[in-house]
Amino acid sequence: MLKKVIKFTDINGEAAEETAYFNLTNIELLRLSAKYGIKGDLAKGLKATIDAEDFDAMMQAIEGIILTAYGQRGADGNNGFVKNDKLRQTFSNSIPYSDFVIKLIQDPTQMDEFVTALTSGIKPLQPNAAVSAVQSPNA
Repeated sequence: MLKKVIKFTDINGEAAEETAYFNLTNIELLRLSAKYGIKGDLAKGLKATIDAEDFDAMMQAIEGIILTAYGQRGADGNNGFVKNDKLRQTFSNSIPYSDFVIKLIQDPTQMDEFVTALTSGIKPLQPNAAVSAVQSPNA
């Protein structure tokens, strides 16, 4: 789980901060890698999108990653990680979300650090292994 403190200016013009939590499961990372990656490599896909200066694809990818990973810790802090459409919708309509996305888009180094921190330690099934498993399930 990744904890990010997002600093922003609230609607009253006051400095504020919000703590946001992000977590990806293996299957979520695999889905994101298939959608935004190159040959299943999410980092390579993001780098290629940035290098190609494809702003639309970059926005789709970073928002897809953030909103897939966003959630809230369980009430006691140890009782799981809650993700649902209502939480994602509320977060995606907030000032902290807007400021966070803009910061990542404007600074590819911060985007890379966020994705690396979010995905470090996750070893998802590679797409080639998934295809092999489907083709020969008893192997």
